[in-house]
Order: sequence, then structure tokens, then C-alpha cells
Amino acid sequence: MNMDGETQSLIFGYLIPPGLFSMLSPWYTNLIDNMATVHWIHRWLAFVVLMVAGALYYRARRQNLPRHIQRAAVTEITLISLQILLGLGVIIWHVPVWLAIIHQGMALVLFVVALFINHRLPGSDPAG
Repeated sequence: MNMDGETQSLIFGYLIPPGLFSMLSPWYTNLIDNMATVHWIHRWLAFVVLMVAGALYYRARRQNLPRHIQRAAVTEITLISLQILLGLGVIIWHVPVWLAIIHQGMALVLFVVALFINHRLPGSDPAG
């Protein structure tokens, strides 16, 4: 909770703020020019990415993919969870630059791990 008694998971006191996609016209300009919309999409996309990583791990286990892919999937889930915690910290502590930079750096690490997984998946060799 913040000083107003509002939980940090809310934006302007709402889980889905009113007028999220209708503050600017045409509506799609809200996707890049409306800070509340950008923040809301960024926040919930993190949880979508976590669920996709969980599905990747589940599928890797179910299809008995090589251990290095299963370990990389676990690493990706762990890093995504850490990234979400870093993002929460950025919000809670009102965007300290050092923490925001770590959050950005973690995004790069996540991207590299995702590239590794994609490169190592069976059938990903473009040479055949």
C-alpha cells in the first residue's frame, strides 16, 4: 500500500483504469502516447510472458526435450519472475534510475536467453 492506502497493483485506483484506450483519438495513438495505457500494457504483458514461458517449460518436459532446453526454460521463468520483481521495485520506489537501469539490463538478458532457447530447439537449424 502507498501513503493513500492504495495498493501498488492499481493504476489511479483501478485494476483497469477508465478510458484506458479512449483518452486520445484515434484510439490506437493511446498505445504509444498515453502513459497510463503504455504502463498498463507493459505491466500485464509481463504476466502474459511469464505464462508463455511456463507453457514452454511444460511442453519441453512433456516432449522430453534435451536437458539444456529444459534448464534454459527454467532459467527464463526465473529471470522473468526477477524482472517482474524489479519492475515492482521501480514502481514502489518511484523510479530510482539505478533500479530502472537494472530492469532494462534484465530485459536484455531475457532476450538473450530466449534467443538461446530458440536457437537450440529441434528443427531450428536453417541449414537443415
